[in-house]
Amino acid sequence: MKIPLIACALALTTIACAAKNVKDAKPTPKKTLKSTAPMPFYVPGIGSIFPEQASSSPLIGNIAVPTNLNPLPVAPGMNPVNGGNPSVSLAPASTTPTLTLNRGLADILLPKGVGAPAEAVAQFMATVANPTMKELRVGLVGGKTSELIHLGPMKSLTLPVMAPPPSKSPGIYPLQIHLMLNNRIISNSAVQLCVPLYCKKAKLPVRVNGMLNEWDSASSLNLNPAMGSVPKITARTLMEWNGNYLYLAITETDSKLSAGFLPENVLQGDNVEFAVDPYRDNIKKEETVTVYHFAMAKGLLHGFLYQFGNGGAGKVADSAKVAVRRVDDRTIYEAEIPWSLMPGIKPTPGASFGFSLRVNDPDGNPPGALEWGEGIQPLLDPTQFYCVELTP
Repeated sequence: MKIPLIACALALTTIACAAKNVKDAKPTPKKTLKSTAPMPFYVPGIGSIFPEQASSSPLIGNIAVPTNLNPLPVAPGMNPVNGGNPSVSLAPASTTPTLTLNRGLADILLPKGVGAPAEAVAQFMATVANPTMKELRVGLVGGKTSELIHLGPMKSLTLPVMAPPPSKSPGIYPLQIHLMLNNRIISNSAVQLCVPLYCKKAKLPVRVNGMLNEWDSASSLNLNPAMGSVPKITARTLMEWNGNYLYLAITETDSKLSAGFLPENVLQGDNVEFAVDPYRDNIKKEETVTVYHFAMAKGLLHGFLYQFGNGGAGKVADSAKVAVRRVDDRTIYEAEIPWSLMPGIKPTPGASFGFSLRVNDPDGNPPGALEWGEGIQPLLDPTQFYCVELTP
């Protein structure tokens, strides 16, 4: 049978096309499984960031973070900037807003020492930081403050926090400041609030003789047993001031008076010990805190005020007047202390300072002590001092 020439030509053409297609064909690539977990890419100065943390056009400092980058895997402990040196590791970026306070102790003070105690407030600063790449709305709650804060990506905000007196009694009271997100507390920061003794200015000239005839308008300090002490004494303590002096009067009830020690051994007998911190604002700083440390007692002939040295020997403060008088089972201490012995305090209404006082009975059975504030023994710690504010 003869095959027509046209049919043969068509067959040869079909074969040739098929051969060309086979020659040009590429092998089908093998399928690979891709992880659905996002992989971080590295941003200089920030660290590893996941793609969903980046907004459409975020800026970190002066660095724009494009959202169309191919993810760069970062192995644990490796730094892509230094060529994979495992000695430099990058901590993951924080995803929780943070709260920090500029003070750990805040005094509740009256402006210029004028007004009712209920009107006094403590003020300190709180800093809220947003370390994420998203805009957040967080709440700051504590004291008189209740604020809703809008924070942009990688932004922070510092604002004042106001706190009212937690009590009418002088002392130190804790206050929690809360940072809230989505109606739940995500961070707490604590501050100690100090309700001060409002020390009145003396209405009459004070004669230092142990009689206490001029003390009717003075402010009273309520003493408590020192920690770990079971004192068998009682004491009533008064304080007042004028432009030249701070005045103290203590009436101690004790079965006997142990006195006559040398000034450098003042703490071995009955004594009244007190300490003053003129710079309350320095408590959170790294600077050395100045504390003036004193004790008064009866010597061989009369009363004296001993000022302890700052890391060295102390001395009798000759510019101070001290009277110690014994009446029945009571010992009366009266002191006139020049402000010049406590540089840093300006004796004007509204001035404040840290103060702690301790009535020591070392010869008691057992030895005991009463105190107003803490932080005198065994070591000076001005963060435990109470606060005194001078009022008109």
